[in-house]
Amino acid sequence: MLYLKKCEYSDGDKRVSHRNAVRAEAHKLLRSVLLQNGIPENKQEFVYNKYGKPSLKEDCGCHFNISHCEELAVCATAENPVGVDAEKIRKFPEHVLRRCFTEREIKFVRENSSPETAFFQLWTLKESLVKAIGKGLSYPLKKAEFNIENNHITVNSEYNLSVLQIIIDNEFICSVCSSNIFNNQVYYRSFEEKFSFDHI
Repeated sequence: MLYLKKCEYSDGDKRVSHRNAVRAEAHKLLRSVLLQNGIPENKQEFVYNKYGKPSLKEDCGCHFNISHCEELAVCATAENPVGVDAEKIRKFPEHVLRRCFTEREIKFVRENSSPETAFFQLWTLKESLVKAIGKGLSYPLKKAEFNIENNHITVNSEYNLSVLQIIIDNEFICSVCSSNIFNNQVYYRSFEEKFSFDHI
């Protein structure tokens, strides 16, 4: 299941303060989601692997991952390890494109009618994969190559994983990665809709 919360803020808010507030909202969302999944607050004790990926100290059969960006908090849950990443579509850093993307991916971004959207489509896919495998950015991002064509995603990776991606109101991109539960599709949705992996 995918849970999203749009976090409003005023123009007068300081950027750092707002970032911390959205991060706090993501953690509040996680605790609420775990509660909805039958995990009481007294069982919500977290442990972290050596790369910083959190999991529940007591195995309750619920895997989760969170992400947050400028105005969005996201939580994904699944029966298998899962990774999620969300970004607001904006100007992207050129050095990240060169350092983290394959030649094929760079071509996809540069030749796209919306390079910003294309960049964050690929970036969130890469982030969701490294979070799903629990290695974070210690995993070389060029080792996983993604191709997006006609709203279908193919993954060239040493891991047998599947993905889905949601572009929300042409403003945010959210990608989720797990073991063989997704259909490698790009979806276009609105914040007004519910996000269930079974009915997306």
